Amino acid sequence: MSKRAFLFPGQGAQAVGMGRDFCDIYAIAAETFHEAEGLTGLPMRKICSEGPESELGRSDVCQPALLTLSIAILRVIRDVHPQDSECMGAAGLSLGEYSALVCADSIAFGDAVKLVQKRGRLMQQAAEARPGGMAAIVGLTDSDVEAICADAARDGTVCAPANYNAPEQLVITGDKATVEKAAAACKERGATMVTHLDVAGAYHCMLMKSAADAMREVLNDVEIRAPKFSIISNVTAAPHGEPADIRECLIRQVTSPVRWKHSMAWLINEGFTVFREIGPGRVLCGLLRRIDRSRPCASINSCDQLSKF
Repeated sequence: MSKRAFLFPGQGAQAVGMGRDFCDIYAIAAETFHEAEGLTGLPMRKICSEGPESELGRSDVCQPALLTLSIAILRVIRDVHPQDSECMGAAGLSLGEYSALVCADSIAFGDAVKLVQKRGRLMQQAAEARPGGMAAIVGLTDSDVEAICADAARDGTVCAPANYNAPEQLVITGDKATVEKAAAACKERGATMVTHLDVAGAYHCMLMKSAADAMREVLNDVEIRAPKFSIISNVTAAPHGEPADIRECLIRQVTSPVRWKHSMAWLINEGFTVFREIGPGRVLCGLLRRIDRSRPCASINSCDQLSKF
């Protein structure tokens, strides 16, 4: 039997209109959004369906909305295709790690929705306190980009890798001017593509320390259980352990780089052969193709895609 892993997207995958078809067709999806709206006080289904984009893009809206949609789709799959809903491992990109933990019954859905709403609010506050930027770099090795970031970060400024997405594909983060300096140096070094990202702040670096510190208190009040199957940590690129370790990794995740390509390598090395991306977009399937083209990956992001599932 093939070993199947579910992958859950993070912030940046959102788009106005997401989830509308699932909520219109499947009662369980609409019920999931209704549950989340009661917990967050947000008109989440309306914002996801109609926007505006500026509202959906806010971290304190976007993060619970993405988690809610991913879990709504997961619940539909479990209801409609129960024979294909079993998995033996899962991973989520940044915010998506919370969706993966819900999938494995490590965190209750209601707790997770409230957690990521607070997480988004805290990250937004940190971004406003010290503006930063992020840039995607393609065509350089990890060591090249790490060295360039270290050289650019002088006089107390911050610049570091935020996401190790795929071979020779990284995202860097930090103070805006310092990231711009490092991005220019990457281009001079021979990067094939340098793209400045339209983000609210510098995620996954020490500029988010105030958010990480506050998340410690928030997470201490939430029940976390051992996952029912392997959930790969963004921080360690290895399966989560005991609940206390999960809590610590979720705190560290806010200021640590996402080791996505290393997480996929762990799943591949453990014999996982079939991957399903659960949520909007198809970024994670695209990254997996860059990591290992031999592993099939399908994005379940619409009812049309579900019918092919």
